[in-house]
Amino acid sequence: MSLARALELRAQCDYHGALAELRDATEPEALVARSQLHEDFGDYDSARADAERAGDPVRLAGVAVAERRPHDALALVGDRACVERGAALEELARLDEAEDVYRTLPDDDPLARIGRGGVLRTRGDYAGAEAELLEALRRAEAQCGEWSIEAATALNALGMTYK
Repeated sequence: MSLARALELRAQCDYHGALAELRDATEPEALVARSQLHEDFGDYDSARADAERAGDPVRLAGVAVAERRPHDALALVGDRACVERGAALEELARLDEAEDVYRTLPDDDPLARIGRGGVLRTRGDYAGAEAELLEALRRAEAQCGEWSIEAATALNALGMTYK
């Protein structure tokens, strides 16, 4: 098992290969990576189990957000500035707080930009949302690959904005 190899495979959008590489993971970092992969495949039970084994509250919050349990996600991350907290606040329509969280995150983080775009879309600022989401897409493609889940997430958010 090699975390480096699994991350390389994920960067090549070989999610199945990355998951297979982490099959026997025991180290916290590898468990977190495997948890994310399980979540990407919609296997929330396995994602949660790996996040619990890793002892990572942010990863657990990510699973809670994916399962549409924003209150649980907030309880797990507290006041930590992370995409998971922003997403939970956004889900609860606490847009000012979500926007504050997303603003503290790095501009080069495509998921933070997707979050910012989501808040702008919810507020009816479609032009602002489009600009933010196009930049998120550009960064996701550059950092994660044209066919990555991150790029697909940005495209989906753009589609919802255009709708």
